[in-house]
Amino acid sequence: MHAPRFLTHLSVALAASLVLAAAVFAEDEVDPEPQGGTRDEAAVPSVDLDKSKKDNKLARQADLDQKGSQRNLTKIAAAVHKYADAKGFLPDDSWSKANKPLLSWRVAILPYVGQKALYEKFKLDEPWDSAHNRKLVTKMPDVFRSPRVKLRGKGHTVYQVFRGTDAVFGRGQPLLFPASIPDGTSNTIMAVESSTAVPWTKPGDIPFNRNNALPAFGKAYGQRPLAALFDGSVRVLDLNVIKPDTLKNAIDPSDGMVLRNDW
Repeated sequence: MHAPRFLTHLSVALAASLVLAAAVFAEDEVDPEPQGGTRDEAAVPSVDLDKSKKDNKLARQADLDQKGSQRNLTKIAAAVHKYADAKGFLPDDSWSKANKPLLSWRVAILPYVGQKALYEKFKLDEPWDSAHNRKLVTKMPDVFRSPRVKLRGKGHTVYQVFRGTDAVFGRGQPLLFPASIPDGTSNTIMAVESSTAVPWTKPGDIPFNRNNALPAFGKAYGQRPLAALFDGSVRVLDLNVIKPDTLKNAIDPSDGMVLRNDW
């Protein structure tokens, strides 16, 4: 005995709906965070650095990627200088009247990296993840994109500063430049490549406290991340050689300590 035709159509429609729901669920399981989302993520090297030691092609690509990232950091350092020249103090994260973080220092320097039009699209009195500002996460300029790493989230960056009461940034006050760096601009780190990527508009950087161990920010680069100094130069930080105390002295702008030979 055959089932009524309308039941057959209903069964087909129900099966199709179940398949579609399963597909959507599976997609959500694989990629629960949309591109340009709010989550930080671990950076993955673009080139297998161990294999590049024995493969000339990979070694050349790793070198090209490093030079590309160095150009980015040079532009970022130049933008920080231009900002300081125009404002009289260093760029920093913006905060609300209620003392809540709003937007990253990376947004503040947009006009000085040729991105004034993008800067003007932000609502500066709203947080980075407000309904309006969150749409701009995927508009990240290339200058904040390091070719040395692969990232899953669009609009994420590894270029970060150190932040804390012992660092240049994070002291909760306007930072006169170069007066706020008495140890010298050529002896103090401005920004580095981190092994954790954050949405570029988010007030997210590397926490620093002299009394604590340094975060493992160089692991995505074979312990050789790039750093921009406050004099505008860019160099490799060989963390296999530089001792933790020396690195802390290079982050702290006013400890009065001379950098050691391992620097």
